[in-house]
Amino acid sequence: MDRQKHTGLDAILEQLIERGADDMANIFARMFDLAMRIAADKSAGLPTARDT
Repeated sequence: MDRQKHTGLDAILEQLIERGADDMANIFARMFDLAMRIAADKSAGLPTARDT
């Protein structure tokens, strides 16, 4: 099986699986940061993973 490239969302999901609800504050902070980076890229006209 080929290993897929890690994305920010993959890392967040791995953290959720490994640490569960005990680390939800950090997980939500990382999700918010990722969402803000995606929004900034879109507003700058940069392609997103869905655009490729």
